[in-house]
Amino acid sequence: MAKFWVRARAVDMLGRQQIAGIPTALHELFKNAHDAYARRVEVDYFRADRQLILRDDGDGMSRLDFEQKWLTLGTDSKVNANRIDEASLTVGPRGLKIRKILGEKGIGRLAVAAIGPLVLVLTRCDPKASQLDEITVALVHWGLFEIPGIDLGEIDIPIVSLPGGTLPGRGVIESLVAKVAVSINKLVPTQYQRALTDALQAMSEVDPVSMADWLAAAATRDGRSDLSLRRNGHGTHFVIVPVDPILNADIDVTGYAGSSPFQRLLLGFGNTLAEDNVEFSAEFRDHREDGVVEELIGKKSFFSLEEFESVDHHFEGRFDEFGNFTGTIQLYRGEKQHYALSWPQSGGRETDCGPFRLRLGYLMGLADESRLPRDEHGVMFAKLQRFGGLYIYRDGIRVLPYGNSDYDFLNIEQRRTLKATDWFFSYRRMLGWIDITHGENSALVEKAGREGFRENKAYRQFRDILENFFKQLAIDYFRPTSDLGEDFRLERQRRVEDADRLKQREASSRERKKKFAIILGRQLDAIERGEPADKVNRLKLEFDERLSFLDSIEPDIAATRLLDIEAEFLGKLQALESGMALVRPRGIALARSMEAAWKAYDQAMINIRATLFEPVRIHLVQTAANFRTARGFGVERQKQARATLEREKAESLSEVRRLRREAEQAMMRVEQAVREVMRDEVNKFQRYTEEILIDLGRMNLDRLDDIEAYSRQRDLEQAIANRLNQGRVLLEGMRDQLTGVASAIVERNDLEETAAALERRAIELQDRLDLYTDLAQAGSAIGIVGHEFSNVADGLRNSVRRLKPWSDGTPALKVIYDDLVSYFDELDNYLGLFAPLSRRRYRKKASVKGAFIEKYLLEALASRMHESHINLEVTDSFRTKSLEGFLSTILGASLNIVDNALYWATLSNDDDRRIILDADEVGWLFSNNGPGIPLRMAERIFDFGVSTKPGGRGMGLAISRDALQKIGCDLELLNPGAQNHPIFRIAPNANMTEENVK
Repeated sequence: MAKFWVRARAVDMLGRQQIAGIPTALHELFKNAHDAYARRVEVDYFRADRQLILRDDGDGMSRLDFEQKWLTLGTDSKVNANRIDEASLTVGPRGLKIRKILGEKGIGRLAVAAIGPLVLVLTRCDPKASQLDEITVALVHWGLFEIPGIDLGEIDIPIVSLPGGTLPGRGVIESLVAKVAVSINKLVPTQYQRALTDALQAMSEVDPVSMADWLAAAATRDGRSDLSLRRNGHGTHFVIVPVDPILNADIDVTGYAGSSPFQRLLLGFGNTLAEDNVEFSAEFRDHREDGVVEELIGKKSFFSLEEFESVDHHFEGRFDEFGNFTGTIQLYRGEKQHYALSWPQSGGRETDCGPFRLRLGYLMGLADESRLPRDEHGVMFAKLQRFGGLYIYRDGIRVLPYGNSDYDFLNIEQRRTLKATDWFFSYRRMLGWIDITHGENSALVEKAGREGFRENKAYRQFRDILENFFKQLAIDYFRPTSDLGEDFRLERQRRVEDADRLKQREASSRERKKKFAIILGRQLDAIERGEPADKVNRLKLEFDERLSFLDSIEPDIAATRLLDIEAEFLGKLQALESGMALVRPRGIALARSMEAAWKAYDQAMINIRATLFEPVRIHLVQTAANFRTARGFGVERQKQARATLEREKAESLSEVRRLRREAEQAMMRVEQAVREVMRDEVNKFQRYTEEILIDLGRMNLDRLDDIEAYSRQRDLEQAIANRLNQGRVLLEGMRDQLTGVASAIVERNDLEETAAALERRAIELQDRLDLYTDLAQAGSAIGIVGHEFSNVADGLRNSVRRLKPWSDGTPALKVIYDDLVSYFDELDNYLGLFAPLSRRRYRKKASVKGAFIEKYLLEALASRMHESHINLEVTDSFRTKSLEGFLSTILGASLNIVDNALYWATLSNDDDRRIILDADEVGWLFSNNGPGIPLRMAERIFDFGVSTKPGGRGMGLAISRDALQKIGCDLELLNPGAQNHPIFRIAPNANMTEENVK
């Protein structure tokens, strides 16, 4: 009798040659981990070594299982596994929910061959559930299965068993490699041997022990639990070498919108967006040659539930066994509307594909039409372009390649290219998924290559049902003439109009802001250069010179001339002051930088008026009075004052009349525009209704039956009503606007200022949100760094200690050891500075003296001060003054200020570079003799992200001021100005009592 004989090449044809690529192979291995009830499966790909390590924490295998199941093709262990009556099963291994088995053919494990020619398998059963605790180690060379002429039974797979929790060392790996080499020499023709033995060399260098140590340390650094087979660890690990170079291309080659084929296939392996998602996660880390580790696959890489909920529209429901849809539609996050849709091809017969659920979110393509803020819309739009689409999940696990942004299996983009207004949906702007199950959708069968469903009747029905859904949905809601789409059209129109109004307002105010910024900059530059003082001083000198000439003039004439000169120079002084004065533009919100510049200018003008203009004005009046007294001149003060006020009155009245004329002209323009719009609207409405009557005359309703005649009449009535509604919206809007303007004028309210106030408030809230986000990230990073510093320091300390016995006996090593100890001691001293800053969990308020601040700063910065030749001068007033507050906050703020001062003091033109710590009656003073801070930057230097230091991050002062304000203190710059050496002060704020300062 004849028999079937199986060549080894059958394994290669069933495995590697049936897999579309490495991403698909990984997807198959993820499925196997899922079937083994793993919670996690993780892949680490080391490019430099061409090694890929895949680990899961599933059931694992005993040696018997490995031999009789993993090494056996077409096993029947999973056949009909999903058809078993599971009514009595409520929980799976380790308390997990019961899972549907994804692989029933028994060939998914052969996908490993598509990744690389050699795989080292390490597997261990859960020691808590298995009587036999051992680790099974095996080495498979897939290259043997590609060689022609070898029977499957001739290939030996070397296996070794180790005690549970014990990883194989290099010796075990070398022995397995040697056994495979024997098989190669025995079975493989000479011309094929070289290629197979080259791969063995890479495997002989694998050390699972050191590899496990490295991965465990990396997991600790990242805050993850390690998937180790040591201790009570269980699961299956694969070490694959050398990895096919095509994997680099899969990862690095980017397609549409910057996404890689690798990510598009593997992201969203488990449906993490569903409420009843499987307790399973898959991760892939790419370890690049430059040391950078990038997480390509993981929870953070895919969409979050919050992102799904944030998009504009949502569609959710179920297709029944006849293909009919019943569910809800939510447009612009409004009220959910019931929606039902039949499948016309059903004919009352149940479909082969079976019932399934759909949940879909959709983002509007234009930011002006979306409910998301413009910046969030841009981020979400870009992410959808890369990874958006309609995913298919069977029992919570993704079916490839559905969901890929470049795999539009429903031809949505093709229809959209015909006419976007009619077909609305875009595949790359949707995020959704379809839930199918083994039980209800068993006729949807995946292809042998695991890339999509077979094109059978069930799949064609499945696709036709979904295509009909998207077609009819566009017709019902999203076409310009859709009967159910009025709410959508109105909301979209409202958002577009709001966006247009904001753009118009922004455009109208942009030029005003630009002009004001130029003038404000010139004025600040003039103040920085001291121009006001120069001009006023020249005016003062000129006044004194003019008075000196009066000595040679007759007394009567001199008295009159004195009055004229006094009035003339007082007028010139007033003109100088008026020329320096700026009026803040009304009705617009200034940007943060311009707002800070305006505050700096306003404060500078207050100081200039108080210290310059007013003293000189008094000098002019007093000097004239002294001259008058010395010469015995009389003066008619009442007459002089009246003449001055009459002149002021005339000038002011002229200005008021000019403004009134401009306001009347504006009112006339408004009235004319309103009348034209109203007249135009009435004329259009009248013409439209006349056309309706003309259409009625053409219909001749007498020839129609009653029902059709009434229907035609109702259509015309509805057309008039719709046109009336358009006119009502326009005219009522104009009426309400004019009424609001009239009320605001009567109540002396300024609508422009109200709008500007709202705009300023929006800017402030956005800036505050950005600041809090950055602070949260910075705080999180600082917490991690502090924790890692402690761990790393302990590790370094122990390692250095272990080196000592070898260094004592090796002179050459002793030198290196001594250097290590020296450098580590210095590092340890620096780390010690974090101690007072890390006492945040149990911190209490205390009285902090300046002397303690001095000691801390010297410990932290003494070496840098010495290297930069900067002297730290501390007064007794600073040492003795104390503030109430949290030590960590005060130390951190002081360190930030002095650290900045170290940089700026090095730019001082003086040979004597100094940082001075002093105190006044309010608080501590920190100054240096470096360059001053320009007026326009006086407030901005406290903004997060703003820095005048080259390469500065702009975090220190912002965080310090915010932290100090939370404990009732404040950080302020006392003397802004480019010509002044900066002085910062830490002191209790105005709401604190004197008890806080001692």
